Amino acid sequence: MLLGALTDSLRKLKESLDFPHLNADNIDYLFPQEPWLIQVDGGFFCVLRRPNFQMRGDSLAYDGCSILQRLEHNGVILVGPYVAGRNNFQVGGAFQTLKLSGGSVCSTYLDCASMTVQKEVRHSELDAVDSFVRHYGEFEFMGNPSISARSLFPKSRRVEIPGDQFSSRLETEFIWGYTLGERVVRGEISGATLCTIVQDLIAQLEQSLWRSGPERLQRSYFEVVSRRFWRLLTNPIFAELWNNGAIINGECFPGIAHLLSAAQQRWPVLASLSGHGAHGDLILEDIVISLTDERKWNVKLVDPNPQNVSWFIDFSKLMMSAMLRYELIYCDLYDCCLSADCHPLEVIYEFDEATNADCLKELEDYLIRTVGLTPIGSSLQSSAELLRVQACLNMLALPVFHYIEHNQLQRSVMFSVVPMRELYFLLMA
Repeated sequence: MLLGALTDSLRKLKESLDFPHLNADNIDYLFPQEPWLIQVDGGFFCVLRRPNFQMRGDSLAYDGCSILQRLEHNGVILVGPYVAGRNNFQVGGAFQTLKLSGGSVCSTYLDCASMTVQKEVRHSELDAVDSFVRHYGEFEFMGNPSISARSLFPKSRRVEIPGDQFSSRLETEFIWGYTLGERVVRGEISGATLCTIVQDLIAQLEQSLWRSGPERLQRSYFEVVSRRFWRLLTNPIFAELWNNGAIINGECFPGIAHLLSAAQQRWPVLASLSGHGAHGDLILEDIVISLTDERKWNVKLVDPNPQNVSWFIDFSKLMMSAMLRYELIYCDLYDCCLSADCHPLEVIYEFDEATNADCLKELEDYLIRTVGLTPIGSSLQSSAELLRVQACLNMLALPVFHYIEHNQLQRSVMFSVVPMRELYFLLMA
């Protein structure tokens, strides 16, 4: 009923405005099961619907209620999902900014007047290298107009905040599209299309960013995981996972400290990677795609981490999305039962069956087939196995952000036990 009313409203809008991109034939194509943003005579209209899952705490929903608002000063309309039998619409006045998700230790919001994304580093309890230094490097990278593969990134500029040497802000043009992670999670993209987009993106990166500067040593994720997990050991759950392991889905697994030591001995090459440049955090959630007027995919990359310089890290971040289901954990699309009072610790989890698992498996298989075939990757022996291991290390570096910065214990446990389990199987193979 809501979509029908919305369709009628937009058709009437089309009749009253010069709106060449919307008509009765393509409205279902433009508004299938997702939000979309469109431009009308210099004003922007946003139809926002997320019917399949509740966004995280920093979403556009408050106390389980959706938002239905119009921002008169710039023509933005926000429409939330309708739940049958619940009066869950709130109507309010115009507001100037919308808080967005993501950003690690950043506050991120959309400035509705300028339609730019404002990303500002906030003070953090984390080490400076994982907070201010990391994002300062990101802002400097994004604000550099001469970076290699500039066309793959949105236009951005870095702004210093007067009087605060530990804060800065990045202003980025708003990208009218959705991440590959969103499309996969909501089942809106096929495995074949996903692999085609990733294949084209890898080809562009291989000819640009991955060869963009002098060769540098890639930081070791063995060290990164150890340093970050140390910050969690005051919590008995993470201390148990680190020192003694856990029973995960009915099987016993050793502690993370043991797994890291064994992995470094078996795959020492992962501690001495090098590269010329990389996105550094190439998960599906950082790849924004939109359709051009010719219905071709337009791809933009967001949230780079220039602390990583190896192309192999980019490959392994994609593998983390595909093999370890990063986006499903990020969006809390799982069931997890944690028995914290037991010794050893017991964790039972399963992913939401409604998610697009087949699509992610196709991407995983594609990455395994491809990683050793690219000219830049041909020097790595057993590269498929190494790719899986590095993906596990990548995810083991994440719990500290979600526990300390976002206060999400269960999600942090998932970011620990899922790679623990996979890394153990790789060691036993």
